[in-house]
Amino acid sequence: YKENIELVALGTIADVVSLTGENRILVKEGMARFLLTPIKGLSALLRITGLVNEDTKEILHADYISFGLAPRLNAAGRITHAKYGVELMTTESGEEAEALAQILCDTNIERQHIEREIYEEALQRIAELQIQDDLVLVIDGKDWHPGVIGIVASRILELYHRPVLVITVRNGVGKGSCRSISAFNIHEALEKMAGFLIQYGGHKMAAGFSIPAEKISEFRKRINDYAKGIITVDDRIPVLELEESLPLDEVNIEFIRSLDLLEPYGSDNPKPLFASFRVFVETARRIGNDRKHFKCRLSQNREPVEAIFWGIGDKDPCCPGDIVDIVYEPEIHDWYGEHVQLICKDIRPVKDYFLTRDFLIDVFVRLRELIPNSKSVAVFEIQNRLKRSFEGKYSRQCLCTALSVFEELNILYRFNRNGVDYYQRKVINKKLDNGKNVDVKLKTKIDIISPVLIMTKENSEYNYVHIPKLERYYFIDRKEPINFKLVKLYLTCDVLESYKNDILTSNARFRRNIKNGDYQNISLDYSNETV
Repeated sequence: YKENIELVALGTIADVVSLTGENRILVKEGMARFLLTPIKGLSALLRITGLVNEDTKEILHADYISFGLAPRLNAAGRITHAKYGVELMTTESGEEAEALAQILCDTNIERQHIEREIYEEALQRIAELQIQDDLVLVIDGKDWHPGVIGIVASRILELYHRPVLVITVRNGVGKGSCRSISAFNIHEALEKMAGFLIQYGGHKMAAGFSIPAEKISEFRKRINDYAKGIITVDDRIPVLELEESLPLDEVNIEFIRSLDLLEPYGSDNPKPLFASFRVFVETARRIGNDRKHFKCRLSQNREPVEAIFWGIGDKDPCCPGDIVDIVYEPEIHDWYGEHVQLICKDIRPVKDYFLTRDFLIDVFVRLRELIPNSKSVAVFEIQNRLKRSFEGKYSRQCLCTALSVFEELNILYRFNRNGVDYYQRKVINKKLDNGKNVDVKLKTKIDIISPVLIMTKENSEYNYVHIPKLERYYFIDRKEPINFKLVKLYLTCDVLESYKNDILTSNARFRRNIKNGDYQNISLDYSNETV
């Protein structure tokens, strides 16, 4: 029986029903019918959302439905009236179907706007109530739209990973929507709190209730007291279940296509997550109109792949030159041709990396040979040539980190031409100003760069001066961060000393502010600098 099976698939995915057993068969068969459906409303909605166009051959991924169609159909019931969704799926008129599909899309945009506003107000309310550390977050607000408070509860749960109850208060009555974690049965909790409630219903992970407004404060206290005997510290730590750890070079298009055999993914059959360790970050930047997303290029013994962090927040997850461990969903991205893209779910910096003096010198000298003055060479070609030059001596990750250091110092300039990244070496031709009675040198008696110590000579006395403010961070084997200004000084005064054509003198001027007998806010003055 296959009549209207596409509606069965749509409803199963939209209602987050388990995609195992016979449900899996129904959804897979139903999705195969999406392109040929005689249901004019479904066809119109597929076109207007961009899920189907003249080049579409199949709809394979269930998340296209859960993120593309379902929110638009649900938005009408949340914001206006569910009748628009029913009319869309029952109309025999193609013209009416197009109009109704557009109404649902417009309503969904309105829903997103309302949701963002309530989410921000809910976060402010958490701060106002000072309940950030509560085991159960009970957040109340006046006249919040009841149709979206469940979505807001889900978003706050993702942020705090603990049960969340969002309550909108109107005319003295609070209407609440709950989302919970697996360790806390929210329906049982509401049963225990029934004396406070007008009514309630739901299941262990999600529920709804109503409550007199004057009882919300005591309800918040009592449900948290109840949770103390149930929720542990470990329960509040989100856990990602990994399928396997893989070298990045094994995550190719053929491998990702093989994962499609396990579709449709969804409830009880989630997309597999993979991890790759000690991956090098080549480039990193913010993207999106609100700059809330983050894109980087990662490499590990092969050409780099793109990685995306959606909605990462205000803090950058990594910087160029970092070595990181990552967890991700791999996908095939077809913008400018098919290529691998990683949807990153978590990241962890590796802080045991170090740079030695001899290593930086070796790489710099070889770069002079590989990149002639005023010439540009493809980044991947430089990486491969360096790898061949130092085979068995330095790893690719070490060499890529050195290149990032030289980029930061403006010794290398990186640019993109026709989709390919290139390096151009900048000739160092500078004269650093002489400082009054101060001869600045780096401490060079040891093999490792000492990034927070410099040596000043004044009145025939050597003083070690701590520099508290650092620009960017790499790590050496002493677990100390490297100050790029000092590395720059080190390279100009020490490494390049033998190259008379590149550097004229090795003096620098210091500005010093002395407070309470200590050196503070020391900075290097590179006036009249040309690079």
